[in-house]
Amino acid sequence: MIDPGPSLAVPPLFAALAPARSVLIAGAGGGFDVYAGLPLALALWSGGKEVHLASLSFSQLELLDRDAWLTDGVAAVGPESGSPDWYFPERTLARWLATQHLPTTVHAFPPQGVQPLREAYRHLIEALHIDAVVLVDGGTDILLRGDESDLGTPVEDITSLAAVTRLDVPVKLVTSLGFGIDAHDGVNHVEVLENLAALDRTGGYLGALSIPSSSREAVLYRAAVAHAQADTPDRPSIVQGQIAAATSGAFGDVRFTTRTRHGDLFVNPLMAVYFTVDLDQLAARCLYLDIIEPTIGRRQVITRIQSYRDNLPTARIPRAFPH
Repeated sequence: MIDPGPSLAVPPLFAALAPARSVLIAGAGGGFDVYAGLPLALALWSGGKEVHLASLSFSQLELLDRDAWLTDGVAAVGPESGSPDWYFPERTLARWLATQHLPTTVHAFPPQGVQPLREAYRHLIEALHIDAVVLVDGGTDILLRGDESDLGTPVEDITSLAAVTRLDVPVKLVTSLGFGIDAHDGVNHVEVLENLAALDRTGGYLGALSIPSSSREAVLYRAAVAHAQADTPDRPSIVQGQIAAATSGAFGDVRFTTRTRHGDLFVNPLMAVYFTVDLDQLAARCLYLDIIEPTIGRRQVITRIQSYRDNLPTARIPRAFPH
């Protein structure tokens, strides 16, 4: 019998995760990126999946008590985690999850290079019996391969990608939420679409999935983002604020923080769409992944990416949307 392949009736993202019993959803780019995985986590929890959350943290994790650390490279953050750091998205999310009677632990990785981050992921995957990993990017720069006109802010995203691609896990995906947001950092989204098309030709693109504005997942996600904005008023997430606005039907230059007062936002429905790809196929297309493979510290990743870009013979020419 011929395998009919993917079906329009079942989103490929959920079809890929269907066999998994324990799913790790991790913010690839650090900070509030893990919030972009919240609608997916909520849907999976509702479907009876065991879901765990993780984040590449920008907080001062060294201030946590020793008993918070599962191993040197990963800490378990909860609503009561003690730290004087005022910027602590992982604890903020844990506190919101507690109000919803959902699992409250958010695992946090300190900023580091590929090698120690991979070991932290390996420890967590073994400890939690993870059989599916989904890296989530708030934005699209994780989808860039290296020869684009600009890479946006790739350091954390690509470190996460490099760390996970060499791990033995049955299902490994990357999903991006917030299409267009990285234009602020120079990303040309025609090039993003070109990359998705190339992945589609080799079977690595799992399609786009919109979050319905009136769905339980969208309503709770907006509540979580509002809670985070109230909890971190001096540095609310510009990325998550735009995505949340997009999930409510907002359009154009939507203002929700003074951090964006010097720029024009373009909130639109595409920001509320998950674009999902096979993680290993995405990693195989990244032109500088081998260069950052040996890194131990974050600074090494930064300098090696910069060196790669400095020696790039030619970059793709940015193009505007034709319509």
